[in-house]
Amino acid sequence: MGIQQLQIAYDALADRLLMRVGTSAGEEYLAHLTRRFVSQIWPGLAASLAAAPLPADAPSAGARGGRFDRPYETPADVQHPLGTAPLLVAEARMERDSQGRLQLQLKEHRQRAFSLTLNPSLLRVFCAMLRAAVEAADWGLSLADVEEVPVGPEAANQSTTLH
Repeated sequence: MGIQQLQIAYDALADRLLMRVGTSAGEEYLAHLTRRFVSQIWPGLAASLAAAPLPADAPSAGARGGRFDRPYETPADVQHPLGTAPLLVAEARMERDSQGRLQLQLKEHRQRAFSLTLNPSLLRVFCAMLRAAVEAADWGLSLADVEEVPVGPEAANQSTTLH
């Protein structure tokens, strides 16, 4: 799926993060991320981010990348292949493809699922949005800076499954 838009925002009523992914095909995928799930997935995301090569023309390491100046816009004729109710993500699988992109599969417990392909730039944006949403949620989670996460060469390339 070609990601056109991405948003991760705190849903105070559900006390979860709502992730919205809009594709270039006019589809929208919705997923709820719980505090527990975010705390479990962050080390793998941070390790992948630390290992992701920066393009030569990339901004400084502290820059977030992406465009944060425009709100998420749902297309008028949007389709929801997995339904309009957000997935309650219970499992994730992370692995690198042959081009070094992170393949992130999010799924409910033996139910609906979808996958994201995150190149280094999009991975940085995804992690920045996740950190901002966790901060807004005031969950007391400290998502460590990438520089604080120990990464060995084997950690960035291995496949990880979280339940």
